[in-house]
Amino acid sequence: MTRLEETHISLHDLLARMSDYFGELAHEVQLIEAAVGDEIGGYTKEGYERIVRLQRLDFLRQSLEDMSTLSAGITMNRNGFVAKSVSAELRLDTSKALFKSSLEASGLRWDTSGSSGELDLF
Repeated sequence: MTRLEETHISLHDLLARMSDYFGELAHEVQLIEAAVGDEIGGYTKEGYERIVRLQRLDFLRQSLEDMSTLSAGITMNRNGFVAKSVSAELRLDTSKALFKSSLEASGLRWDTSGSSGELDLF
């Protein structure tokens, strides 16, 4: 082991670990979604309103899944660049906005109301 390896971690290894971690976090959020869905139950107006409020949880999970995919894509970079085609594997417009110029992305980044991506809460 070289001196550098004793004090540093390669970007590739770190990003691969981040990708795995984001995937694990997304799975945990999915389990929480299922548990909350089981507790809400029924198709009452109150149940519907709770589900609408909990869609933020679905957005969080899908964002974590996208960050897992993106981190994995970054590990396959070429000379410090990542292929823009990686964005096609992302689900949310807010995640895809990371590939756009800051001016183009400014209106998309954290606006969850207009995020496309399939709603799969409960």
